[in-house]
Amino acid sequence: MTGVFDYSRPGPFTSLDAAQLPLIEGLPDDPVGFCAAVQSLVIQPTDAAASGFPQSRIAEKNIRPVTS
Repeated sequence: MTGVFDYSRPGPFTSLDAAQLPLIEGLPDDPVGFCAAVQSLVIQPTDAAASGFPQSRIAEKNIRPVTS
């Protein structure tokens, strides 16, 4: 590892396989549009408890790749 990240390429937790590509068709490609599209899918850990997520789920927040 060189210590330099290439944010234009998927990493091990953000790669999608060919079967998943149709699921993202039609999503906006600009940052603001994309954030609006996933707003109900992504929650900040600091907001999770107030939103009713059990503590056991909060403990899992960093263990799944996007393909799960």
